[in-house]
Amino acid sequence: MSTAAFLERVENFAQTSVAGAAPGWSLGGAPDPSLWQKAAALGLTGITTPQAQGGLGHSFDTLVKCCEALAAVDF
Repeated sequence: MSTAAFLERVENFAQTSVAGAAPGWSLGGAPDPSLWQKAAALGLTGITTPQAQGGLGHSFDTLVKCCEALAAVDF
């Protein structure tokens, strides 16, 4: 998957899955376990891990952009 396509999917995940739940986290709530499963299925647990080792093989820059997209809906 191209970097642009992956980042688009991450931004969509942030808007559709994280944004609505994030306000409760600042009040002591915890993310629903299914959110972690969705994040892992998207590839967020292996963004910079080489493809040969089961990851996506993206750059550190892509990792930073993913963090920015997720933080934008969580703060």
